[in-house]
This record gives sequence, structure tokens and C-alpha cells, in this order.
Amino acid sequence: MEYLDGISVRDAEPVLAESGADRHGLACVLLGTVLRQVMLEGTFHADPHPGNVLVLRDGQLALIDFGSVGRLDPLQQAALRRLLLAVARRNPAELHDSLLDLAQASRPAAGDDLLERTLAQFIAQHLGLGMVPDIAMFNTLFRLLTDFGLVFPPVIATVFRAMITLEGTLARLAPGFQIVEETRKMAASWLGEVLGPASLREAATDEVLGLLPVLRRLPRRFDRITTSLERGTLTTSVRLLADERDRQFVRSMAGRAVLAFLGAAFGIISVMLIGARGGPLLLPAAAGTGGTSLFHVFGYAGLFFSLVLILRVIIAITREGI
Repeated sequence: MEYLDGISVRDAEPVLAESGADRHGLACVLLGTVLRQVMLEGTFHADPHPGNVLVLRDGQLALIDFGSVGRLDPLQQAALRRLLLAVARRNPAELHDSLLDLAQASRPAAGDDLLERTLAQFIAQHLGLGMVPDIAMFNTLFRLLTDFGLVFPPVIATVFRAMITLEGTLARLAPGFQIVEETRKMAASWLGEVLGPASLREAATDEVLGLLPVLRRLPRRFDRITTSLERGTLTTSVRLLADERDRQFVRSMAGRAVLAFLGAAFGIISVMLIGARGGPLLLPAAAGTGGTSLFHVFGYAGLFFSLVLILRVIIAITREGI
């Protein structure tokens, strides 16, 4: 535990006004601290509202109340850094890839190309020249992604909820502070740290250490493969229709084929029944007619069912385009 002698940002307006503090500088320090926690350290303060940020007597800021803390794994941190870079560069392809890395669904239901075009339109509408983007635009972005079937882990939602809360705190600390624009300026220096020689050397070492077990087993496995090739015992196993979407497609096509066949069969049989002579009469013959037989009734009923089945197939093909 540590005692911090200060006043919360929520009540610090008179103190900041009297002291002539560099409010914009303090806001940049607070933003940089939270972003560094999210992007580089992986453990971040998840509730930076004005009551949890103190202005100390010496003019510095302090965070209190770490009861709500988020923790990101290295893959999520890397994806968030790529997301930050994509926003800074207004690059829809990088934004698309980083969002897919963050999402729990591996691919959007509507297709990658359509999603990338939609993200390009989003960037044009919210990140164009002369526009003033804010954190609230990410709410629009995530609603858009939900329509594509993408779902994000709760910790990612916690990150953006914390950033929205932080935006309100920064607005109290320095009115008119542009959080997205300042984040863009900070992105370059952090990416330089991540891509520096020491960081790259450490990342390469970690990758090699992770590959060592695989490299040790590789010669033995290669020997087994070549031995099987020499003996003619090498086999492969391929599972057809392993994807549920493929199975659904086959079921749909098979169902339509069966309905079309039944419709055609009913139609042919019905025409033959209508053209048949004889059979038990249901209505007596009138003048100039031969009467209505049971075969005729079955024939007309069969034509009706044939028409219903064929129309059902046509409507399904028209609706789904397959």
C-alpha cells in the first residue's frame, strides 16, 4: 500500500487552473501510460475514470484502485498493435487482418473481400482528411463487425470500454484533447521499440527455442516417410466434406434434387392418369362427355402436388442464388 497525496481529476479543476499546469502534457502522459499497459505490458487498468486518476501535489498524475484489471496475451497485444498501426496508416487491409486476429471467429460469414471493402468505407467515413475521429467510432466499428458474424473475447471489449472511459477523463483533464490523433503520434515510437534490434533478437530466440523440439523430431519423421515410399506403404487420408458448410451445401442440393425428381415424377404420372380411359366413374357421364373417373381425380391432384414441389425448388434456388 502507498499513500498518494493528491486530488482526483474529477475535483481538480480549480487546482489545475490556479497552478497553470500543462494540461495537454498531463493528458499525453496519462494516455501514454494506459496505452503502454495495453500494447506493451499486457496488464492494464480497466477503469480509468476521473475518480481513479489523481493530480498529486508535485503536479504529476497517479492511478489508483486497481480492482478492475485486464490481462492480454501476447497474440492479443500484437493484434492490437497492428490495429493501432492500421488506424494510423488508414490501411483497410491491415485493419482487416488485425480484426480477424482479435476475433474468436476465424472467418466472417459474409466473406473476407466484402469485409475489407466495408472497412475501407468505414475508414473513408471516419478517418478521412480533415475529420476528427474519436473513440466512439469503435462502437460503430464493432457493431459493423457483429453483422459479419465476428465475436470478440471479453477482454478485447474491456480494452475499448477502458479507452472510452479514459477519453472522458482526458476531456476533463485537457478539454478538446484528441485521443485518436495523439495515439497516432505515439504509435510510431512504440512500434520502433517493438521492432528494435533487441526486441527482434529476443523474438527470434523465442521462436527458435519453440521450434527446437520439432527440429529434433524432423529427421526421424523424414526417414519414416522415405522408408514408406521405398516400400510402397505410404498412404494418405482425406476426409471429404469435413467442413459443416460443405455438408450443408450437399444436403441442400440433394434435397432440391429429390424434390425436383418427385415433382417431375408426379407430373408425368398425373398426365398419364388424366389421359387414361376407363376406370371407376365418380361422376356420371353427361351429354357429349365420358364422365369423370377416379384416374382423372388422381391425375389432377398429382399435377397440383407436382406444381407445388417444382415451385418450391425454384423459389429456393432464386432466394439463395444456388
